[in-house]
Amino acid sequence: MENELPMIGSSIENAADIFLLLDPDTGRILSINRSAVDATDYSRNELVGSLVWDLGQVIEESCWVDFVKQLSSGKSLAASHGERSEGW
Repeated sequence: MENELPMIGSSIENAADIFLLLDPDTGRILSINRSAVDATDYSRNELVGSLVWDLGQVIEESCWVDFVKQLSSGKSLAASHGERSEGW
């Protein structure tokens, strides 16, 4: 498994889909892939450390706690996506 971690990281970084690793307690973006950077007008440094609801149409701060509860319960959720800097 340890030998597979670099391959998994590379696969996530180069995936066509947007990948955001979020802190469930705060909504802060911990890590992103190249597609997440390409989908916005923000740099990687601007995105990492920001709050996911500051990006616009991803999720509202008031919905974050319920969103995390649903994910933790194993419920399937549809992801939202949209425009560039004004919100995705």
